[in-house]
Amino acid sequence: VEWAKAVRGAPPKTGKYEYLESVSKGDKDASWYYYLTLDPFGKADGWYEYDKNNADEVESLYLQYVASKHVARLSARFIHSTSSGYTYKVNLGDLTQTNTNSGKARPIKRTTTGKPPS
Repeated sequence: VEWAKAVRGAPPKTGKYEYLESVSKGDKDASWYYYLTLDPFGKADGWYEYDKNNADEVESLYLQYVASKHVARLSARFIHSTSSGYTYKVNLGDLTQTNTNSGKARPIKRTTTGKPPS
């Protein structure tokens, strides 16, 4: 398909590139959190902030997802946490992260208040 004939929002042909919307810079106060329960290392249940690198990556994915009008095929992406050594499937449609090794899924939230979710 020629660029001039590309249809915005149409799914890509197999093995081809996809048109992505331009994204804004986002909110400088945006933070990402995951909800931890039954931690095998004894951490208390509660909301924990993503480390900076992963928060920046998830924020970028989130802004792309929003700019693309929440198109389902962009809702799930994979990120690797260098601080934990794990890879997670982040699903922005249902706001979960799933550890690809253990299969454990946890809720995630984005805040713009500078405070953890309540």
